[in-house]
Amino acid sequence: MKKKNDSQQGKKGKDTIRPVWEGVYADFHEARSKGPGFDGSGWVSNTLARLKDLKTKTQSEYGPADEPAFGEGLLPVVAATLLAERGRLRIIDFGGGLGFGYLKLKACLPPEMTLEYHIWEVESVCEAGREHFRNNVEITFHSQRPDLEGPVDLANFGSSLPYIGNWGDILDELAAMKSEYLLFRDLPAGNIPTYVSLQC
Repeated sequence: MKKKNDSQQGKKGKDTIRPVWEGVYADFHEARSKGPGFDGSGWVSNTLARLKDLKTKTQSEYGPADEPAFGEGLLPVVAATLLAERGRLRIIDFGGGLGFGYLKLKACLPPEMTLEYHIWEVESVCEAGREHFRNNVEITFHSQRPDLEGPVDLANFGSSLPYIGNWGDILDELAAMKSEYLLFRDLPAGNIPTYVSLQC
């Protein structure tokens, strides 16, 4: 496990730097979380505030101009490059939160584009997302794998797989849905020992 810490201010005004991450664990049974992480009310409420701010930006004439071209901003680039000529998109966003990826993608697509956006998340996030987007038929929230007819154009993974114990099963499930493209962002992977991460 890698557990995130914040820097703390010393008594004499000097910065005391602590490690950003601590602990390395081989599996999720060894790791002990100190809080609910992505499933907590604090995470949901803070994310809702960010979502409302982003919603205002994406509805402006110029879109989210001050957002950097990474993070959720990578999804519109890939979708536009690979898929936009089809006139319709079906996307599954695994761990897609409250829909930041959806808003940024929507702001970059032509208005006539048919968009079907599915977010696969924990139930507490899904509840908040359903409430926020209750009048929007393009975006749907699922606490289990979406049961869809037909293939998926793109499966998006933004900083989500490191927190999943059965990540191989998730990839197998999405492959069974005939996802044409897989987009991975913020994925620490390589020729390294496997470790787990928890959001504390």
